[in-house]
Amino acid sequence: MRRLSIVWLMFAGCASEEAVPLCPGEMPVRVWSGGDSFLVYGAGMLGDRLIVQAYRPDGDQLGGSTVLVSPCGTEAVVVDTERHLVPIEGLEVQEGATSVWMCGAGAPSSIVEIDRSGETAAREVLTRWTCPYVTEFGAFAGQQESAAGDLGDVWWLPRFPAEDGAVKLADEVYFHEHRRRIGDTVFFLEGITLHAFDLAESTDRALASGVAMFDTTDTHVLWFGGGRAVVRDHDAGTEVELEGPFGTANWRFDASGEYVLRVPYQDPSSPDEPVVSAYDLRGAPMAMPAYGRIIEYLSDGGLLLENVAGQLAHGRIGRSEVTLLDYVVVSPLFESRRVVEGQIEIVNSLGELWRVPLDGTPAARFAVDIGRYEYLDDERLLTIAHGKLTLVHILTKQRNILSEGVYDFHLASEGGIYFFREGVPEDPQLSVWYRPPGGLKLPR
Repeated sequence: MRRLSIVWLMFAGCASEEAVPLCPGEMPVRVWSGGDSFLVYGAGMLGDRLIVQAYRPDGDQLGGSTVLVSPCGTEAVVVDTERHLVPIEGLEVQEGATSVWMCGAGAPSSIVEIDRSGETAAREVLTRWTCPYVTEFGAFAGQQESAAGDLGDVWWLPRFPAEDGAVKLADEVYFHEHRRRIGDTVFFLEGITLHAFDLAESTDRALASGVAMFDTTDTHVLWFGGGRAVVRDHDAGTEVELEGPFGTANWRFDASGEYVLRVPYQDPSSPDEPVVSAYDLRGAPMAMPAYGRIIEYLSDGGLLLENVAGQLAHGRIGRSEVTLLDYVVVSPLFESRRVVEGQIEIVNSLGELWRVPLDGTPAARFAVDIGRYEYLDDERLLTIAHGKLTLVHILTKQRNILSEGVYDFHLASEGGIYFFREGVPEDPQLSVWYRPPGGLKLPR
């Protein structure tokens, strides 16, 4: 069965000083097509080039390829037919560069130099190291010793890409998954030891032991384990130990970074929801709403709550009272929501987009036939409904179908969009398309 599956896509191109569209015109452009049968599993940007990565069925094996596409789809270059390549995190692509380093995805990974013109075959340049995390001071990388994924030794390369001066920091670490950075300090776990690595000084120290997990904000680091949780002010170096109820729980910062949450693990034998506790950054307990269960933590310290009947309410950390909202959840597994300017937007199982004010005033059905959607601006909304890529005029609700057989889309920074087609009878090939800003105007 043919299928097109896009994991993520970002576009980093910029308009010129004269604000000339990167891709002028109004008609969509076919960026790339892999034929009748392929699986696109990921894409990204390398400088001004779109990355398309595809699997081709080959018996029981899936052969990989990586294609770089010039802006507007003017040229597609196959740069590797053996590996799926991804950009190296933190490594900037210099304008006009003819060759670029990328990471070969997989376990173990590799560091590969590719020729952006496709004239020279890709080659491995650093076979000793796995895909690095590059900073302005140097890079972290793992040893290329096994196919065990991210779990392995972590080294510091102060003169990356040169290998001289490399220092081993830790053994058996899921570094890429669990590292965090505050200022010039990178935190990571080695077993139950929390490390704090100073980038500017190239020095590493053990910050705490007995640590199960940790979390950070821009100013604080939190760790817990062994029955205790500690909040540390990164700049001041002061620590506060938090005292919570007895029992196992997960500790983390809330979405605002102003509070610490203690979230008990659910008891499978109990129908009751676990009671979440909250503390300020000095360790003082905070009041919490006594209403249903928390289904979302908002970035301003607010809480979205739901009772057993599906009635939604809005509360805040530090307050016990709530505001009932004009919405009852019907099919929670088939609803999506987001916060937009003081209200919750909910797409229900019927494809209706509702706007629910957080102050409790009446909700309104804003649009119908909505699937995955994004706002282009205050006047235009883009969505996929039943495979149709549709432009919706927000004020008049007028709809303009742009393309059919569409699986997904992503916004480009200069105002255009990429969209992905699974094929239609008149054009059965699976393909990636670009539609310029001029083709996203509302009918007059």
